[in-house]
Amino acid sequence: MRGLIPIQFLYAVIAVNLTFLVIFIGTGIISGDKLPKQTGNGPAGAVEQETKSATSSAAKESPDNAKETNKPPSDSKPDQFQNSQSKLKSETGDTKLLEPVESDTGDGEVQPTNNPPGASTTPAPVENIKDTESSSLSFSDINISTREAVVNIFCITQGSGPFNPISGSGVIIDKRGVILTNAHIAQYFLLKDYPSKDFVDCIIRDGSPAQQRYRASLLFIPTIWIKNNAENIKQQNPRGNGENDYAFLLIKETTKANTNLPDTFFSANPILDEATIKEGENVLLAGYPAGFLGGIIIQKDLYITSTITDIERVFTFKENTLDLFSLGGNIVAQQGASGGAVVNKENGLIGIIVTSSDGETTDERDLRAITLSHINRSLVLNSETTFEELLAGNLLQKALDFSTNIAPTLTKLLVDVLE
Repeated sequence: MRGLIPIQFLYAVIAVNLTFLVIFIGTGIISGDKLPKQTGNGPAGAVEQETKSATSSAAKESPDNAKETNKPPSDSKPDQFQNSQSKLKSETGDTKLLEPVESDTGDGEVQPTNNPPGASTTPAPVENIKDTESSSLSFSDINISTREAVVNIFCITQGSGPFNPISGSGVIIDKRGVILTNAHIAQYFLLKDYPSKDFVDCIIRDGSPAQQRYRASLLFIPTIWIKNNAENIKQQNPRGNGENDYAFLLIKETTKANTNLPDTFFSANPILDEATIKEGENVLLAGYPAGFLGGIIIQKDLYITSTITDIERVFTFKENTLDLFSLGGNIVAQQGASGGAVVNKENGLIGIIVTSSDGETTDERDLRAITLSHINRSLVLNSETTFEELLAGNLLQKALDFSTNIAPTLTKLLVDVLE
């Protein structure tokens, strides 16, 4: 067991520069010419560590069955996904696993846990995965079901202001419409009425390309995360280590007038048992990465991306618990993927994407995810509840209670930084 290593990665949520004059999305008007200029791709939906975001690079060559950017090639279907054994070609050769490095800010610590003996770091080819699975499901089946549960969270503004519109990912985890995502995405729900009423409009989108479907409200976001990370709201490339970086949203209405919500939502299956997470295990990733896309494409032509990779390393924040794991470099390692799904071969959601290290190409980065077991421990430690208890009972009332009793204090913490 190594000593504790301070770590700070870049958030993988993407700040969108809408480089057009005026468009209408829902009821909001965006004056793109008044928004701050986008540098590269801006802070996207994942958190990286003490490294720069990959904002100025172009996607490398990809295999025929993979998407080089979020929009599928003309000769492929949008629902195809990539096997990460077919690595994107890199100018520097093979992808290297990025070791933890010293951080200038160092407000969090991560420690590698013991590696299980005989763990492999080479993902199995797509065609061989089905043969090696004990589950009756193939990753093709898992890919289809996971993509049904993954959503895009797109927050736009009424005009120029203190921050850009942002795009990130989330996963529906309850048939009543509960979305699990990152706190660094969900914090924008706290700023709905800043600097003026309804200035920020966050839309839940799904499908490929992403289509606006719903509006949601905050069900829960950790107070401790806002307190420790409020200063990052002003940063173009904010950094963190992923600790306590989660939030729950509740879908409350459709974006289309006179349209009812579905009776139930297709949802992923949350797995809180960290014993199911092992180095060398194949997992499927899915999200809405947008690191190589411009604002207009993100708004009109953003496609879901999924890929198969393996768990390379596992980490702990404090003690000998499994809180974070590394997924290496792959096509999903882009800004905008934060909050995306990590699903095991039993079709269980074991984590959500949270940070990524720096690299000019996706192949050179190290994508990381927090475990659902970490989220559960954080809820118990900081909020005296559990994952299951939070999702029990009257969710609409819980969302209202949070909005009334807790959200105003958290909003003030963010506004104080912005002003």
